[in-house]
Amino acid sequence: MEENKEKRVVQIEIGDDVKKVTITGEDKDQKVVMKQEINEDELELATGGLRGPIACGKNK
Repeated sequence: MEENKEKRVVQIEIGDDVKKVTITGEDKDQKVVMKQEINEDELELATGGLRGPIACGKNK
């Protein structure tokens, strides 16, 4: 079976009071196929310590 490596980009805005984000991906059968938790330190790192939108690209 060939694995689909296509990715989609999602932009999320969260408030300053958010300390942890959990992202869960489910397939068509509602089976969890991915889960990612991002804590406050990782949120700061991902945004470069800045508040506001960040850009994400498609990995090839």
